[in-house]
Amino acid sequence: MGAALTLNPDIFVVTTVNCSDSVDLIVNGEEADRGEFPHQALLGYSDGGDGYEFRCGGSLISDRFVLTAAHCGTPRVVRLGEHSLSDEEDEEDFEVGAFYKHPGYTVKASYNDIALVKLVRGVDFYNFVRPACLWTSTELNISTVIATGFGHTKFGGLLLGLSRGS
Repeated sequence: MGAALTLNPDIFVVTTVNCSDSVDLIVNGEEADRGEFPHQALLGYSDGGDGYEFRCGGSLISDRFVLTAAHCGTPRVVRLGEHSLSDEEDEEDFEVGAFYKHPGYTVKASYNDIALVKLVRGVDFYNFVRPACLWTSTELNISTVIATGFGHTKFGGLLLGLSRGS
């Protein structure tokens, strides 16, 4: 029997009239060290053939769930343990069993752009694949935020490896 999924929206509540404008790209990042962000997930979609196109990211939050954005839509696979798209290393693909988007999400607005991806089978954790540490404190004292993902180091420049920016 799997662990129960408990949601507690009272831990940190943000109230605002309007969401801020979205940013299409985070650029000028730097390459992350292998294993530095073991929770980083890639979401793979059918490329029309036998392969996958990886165009969204997420964070592994348990042995069966990945947290992502609702606008990503339902992927076919989730890849974990990836560091460089150009190298075959210890990455592993997991079949997607279900995609749960926030019931209040709409394509026309930025609100509630959050979803859970449920994996068909559980993940075995090791040095390069572990869930993200989720915030449990009721206080929020943060001075630096780090964004991770596969993307661009500069406008027009494709990045094949996991990067970070703060």
